[in-house]
Amino acid sequence: MTALFSSQTYAQVFTNYTTANTSTTLCNNANFSFGIDAGGNKWFGTWYGVSKFDGTNWTTYTTEDGLADNFVSSLAIDAKGNLWFGTYGGGVSKFDGTIWTTYTAADGLAANKIKSIAVDADGSLWFGTYGGGVSKFDGTIWTTYTTANGLVNDYVNSIAIDVEKNLWFGTTKGVSKFDGTTWANYTTKEGLTDNWVNSIAIDAQGNKWFGTNDGVSKFDDITWKTYKTEDGLIDNDVNSIAIDSTGNKWFGTLKGVSKLNGSIWTTYTTSDGLADNNILLITVDAGENLWFGTSKGVSKFDGTTWTTYSVDGLALNFVRSTAIDSEGNKWFGTNGSGVSKFDGTTWTTYTTKDGLAHNTVYSIAIDAEGNEWFGTDGGGVSKFDGTNWITYSTSDGLAGNKVNSITIDEEGSLWFGTTKGVSKFDGDTWVKYTVSDG
Repeated sequence: MTALFSSQTYAQVFTNYTTANTSTTLCNNANFSFGIDAGGNKWFGTWYGVSKFDGTNWTTYTTEDGLADNFVSSLAIDAKGNLWFGTYGGGVSKFDGTIWTTYTAADGLAANKIKSIAVDADGSLWFGTYGGGVSKFDGTIWTTYTTANGLVNDYVNSIAIDVEKNLWFGTTKGVSKFDGTTWANYTTKEGLTDNWVNSIAIDAQGNKWFGTNDGVSKFDDITWKTYKTEDGLIDNDVNSIAIDSTGNKWFGTLKGVSKLNGSIWTTYTTSDGLADNNILLITVDAGENLWFGTSKGVSKFDGTTWTTYSVDGLALNFVRSTAIDSEGNKWFGTNGSGVSKFDGTTWTTYTTKDGLAHNTVYSIAIDAEGNEWFGTDGGGVSKFDGTNWITYSTSDGLAGNKVNSITIDEEGSLWFGTTKGVSKFDGDTWVKYTVSDG
């Protein structure tokens, strides 16, 4: 899909909105893919499934509905309106609005980790995989292309198709062009600024723009030109590119968005209204609104006002563990941002600054006395009585500091499943069990 949208001189008036109701809720804030269907519905691929937004209501689809895997890394919409979701480990899922169909390596897909998807003029699907090359699917037959065929590298981050039907593949070791018969490869030797290519866009003049880990390269099929921070780009790590109908180039980086209008650069960051400066994707809807997928939600910019859609209150929307205490409080262990407690009205987050052993929390249990126990990723176990924190690690008797699971038996003893065995703790004594014990 090519993201085209109209641009204008944007007034610097920004209003930021966060969500506090279920009608504006993403299933996860980390957005890796985005598409807009013929009905104007927005589809967001996240860590935890797919969210559809019709302008008012959100609908989430996960593996429970038929999605191959909840980590949705790419998506595309074909001419018939079918949605194709590339997942990071489960293969590809096709959704026609009612029925889900999944394709994996067993069906002919090159690999089950999908990084990019494109649909060509003939309706064939092209899937860029992570380590398996590129797979083409015409609806019946699968064809795979790898380095053995001429692809510069088998880790394919991005795909674009030009007006002459040439396919361009951005990989971790350069760019490949495929005209259906012949392959041509471009790397730093030819003029590309960096071989790790995250994104590709093609402008109305046929120029190819490549977002890399070290700036942006423009290629007119003869000459290469590179843009970096010294030229006006806010950051050299460029995850995404979009080109609007007036020819403005928009670059999503780790530090915000840069707009290039001819020779004039304009930068937008969280201080202007973005949800987060780590921009994973950019696209546009039929109403000429810009949509920026970030690691902390989606920001919409209509040229004047910013609107952010996210899951409000949580420390992070990558939730690894949950528990509910006797008072009905919900506890959420996140992936790197600590623990969030929700009492039905107010959110409270606890991190290492408060006493938590580690900010990635794999497991939670609550004992008969109401103490919360948090199993962490490398920090051991933290006990919280509502006021005080106590941490237990291998130095205290825990088998391993990465604690994947916790359970409590009838006698009140706690059992901790770690990466180095199982530990039982009765409040005083630790007992460790490993494979050597049976």
